[in-house]
Amino acid sequence: MDQSDFLERLKKILDTDALTVEQEISPITWDSIEVLGTIALIDKAGQSVKLADIQNCRSVGDLMQLAGTR
Repeated sequence: MDQSDFLERLKKILDTDALTVEQEISPITWDSIEVLGTIALIDKAGQSVKLADIQNCRSVGDLMQLAGTR
């Protein structure tokens, strides 16, 4: 999965119109649907991830590193 595909899918999961790699995020405040969707997205990119890994992310770029798309 490339960077633009990841961003497009993440925008749908988070129900937002725009995301950038540098954009700050706060996964600890996400609802369960957003968290599960993000886990599924990273899984689709071929990586395993724990909830704590996602909660430690501070930017979209951090999520992309977990997914191996950066």
